[in-house]
Amino acid sequence: MIKSMHRLTSLILVVVLILSAFCASGFSVIAVTSDDGPVSAGGNLVYLQNTKNWDKVYVYYWIDDNDNAGWPGKLMNLVEGTTDIYYYEVPAKYPNLLFNGGGNGDLQTGDLKVSDATGKIYDPSTNKWSNYTGPAVPTNPEVSTQPASTDPPVTGDNVVYCQNDAGWSSVYCYMWNSENDKNKAWPGELMENLGEDVWCYDVPKNYGNIIFNSGSDANKTGDMTYPGTGKIYNNKTNIWDVFDTNPIRISGFSTDAASPQYKGINIIITSNAKSTAGEVSYQYSVTNTLTNQTIILSRYGSANTVVWIPTVAGEYEITVDVKDIAGNQNQRTMSFSIADDSNVVKPIIKSVTPYNKDEIEYNSKVTVSVNAGGGNTGTKLLFYKYIVTDPDGVRNTPYYSLNKTYQFTADKFGTYTVQVYVQGSDNQTVSKTYTYTSLTGASTRPINPYPQDSLGDVDLDGDVNIKDVTEIQLYLAHYRTFTDEQIVFADYDCDGDVNVKDATRIQLVLANMA
Repeated sequence: MIKSMHRLTSLILVVVLILSAFCASGFSVIAVTSDDGPVSAGGNLVYLQNTKNWDKVYVYYWIDDNDNAGWPGKLMNLVEGTTDIYYYEVPAKYPNLLFNGGGNGDLQTGDLKVSDATGKIYDPSTNKWSNYTGPAVPTNPEVSTQPASTDPPVTGDNVVYCQNDAGWSSVYCYMWNSENDKNKAWPGELMENLGEDVWCYDVPKNYGNIIFNSGSDANKTGDMTYPGTGKIYNNKTNIWDVFDTNPIRISGFSTDAASPQYKGINIIITSNAKSTAGEVSYQYSVTNTLTNQTIILSRYGSANTVVWIPTVAGEYEITVDVKDIAGNQNQRTMSFSIADDSNVVKPIIKSVTPYNKDEIEYNSKVTVSVNAGGGNTGTKLLFYKYIVTDPDGVRNTPYYSLNKTYQFTADKFGTYTVQVYVQGSDNQTVSKTYTYTSLTGASTRPINPYPQDSLGDVDLDGDVNIKDVTEIQLYLAHYRTFTDEQIVFADYDCDGDVNVKDATRIQLVLANMA
């Protein structure tokens, strides 16, 4: 009974205070306080003391994955008369929240309960709630009161992006023209996380230089020339690309070797695409811009990498086409030059088999084969040397010879390192290093670099049919000569040899009998 009378007395006092406020000054926004701090009628007031000095302070609240404030949440409001206390009125239906500075890691708190926030303020340095005793605040604020000076003007006309594949907890953008002309003191401006680890920054003016960093010197890029608006930088691959806004977004498209390259060299083409609809399929092709002939390197499939072995010098367009299960499609192209090495003086290592990092059969002979070019000087001969280091660090005694192949026995389990040297008659030398792992049950046969669905297309017309079988038969009868690329396609069973079994296998597949 005593407790009930006490509550009734408190309620009367509150009503009197409200009426007095209206009569005294007509103040339109009322801050109501109680023993538990400010009270809001429209939602739940939450407070944060910015002891970590975040540039911006957000509150992210949610019910489930499909009902949330959208990362990083809503900008909180600076409590008037303070420099580091922020508040926001979380709509009443949301039970969960976390505070953040626009990023992950040290720029966010753990998951919190709105029910624990009543009349309390959160300290992200101690991860504790305490009673709020600061100034009263207005309810239902419409505009963030965080200082506008901490952000550059948002124009949308000059935007740069960073794909945070390196996994930094946050991403900053530092830009400058000179020591006295920069966007902000180091580490620069905190970028905005758009989701899927894509961060963006609205560039306020024309800057010539840029560095991305994690907020410290521990993780940062080198000094780079700013390529202009709409570009995205991958902080793991260190590659600039076009920022793609298509429903199926191509986030990377590159080759392992920069243009130009020589014919006969294995060129690995890789792309990465993401779609909200789910699984993505890739198709690769190359087009000779002079003859307009297009070769399909791989038809639509899940593999995002393909190997191209150009056999004709010229200018090419490399194309990747992607699609998802919802029917969304996208395409990216790049120009690539292939040169003829017949007049090149310096030796060129085009390819080595087995391919790098292949598995080899334990206690068996391994044959290393080199495809080289160049050396167009003097006798025009190329000389080869092979240094093999076994898993125990023991090396062979190397010497130069005219042999394009070298054999060794993998009589130990583990990794073998093979250094291949090619020297011209003028003593110019190039070298590459390859590693092979010796395992029981591994295969030493050459591995086909092309996807399975490209095999058999011997005439390179983009289709496997009976004409390809005829081409193989003519080749075996010495009425046809094949390029290196055609030999790869003709070896349908991937046993390292083109023979009648390959033609028979293709015929069985065409007849749906294999």
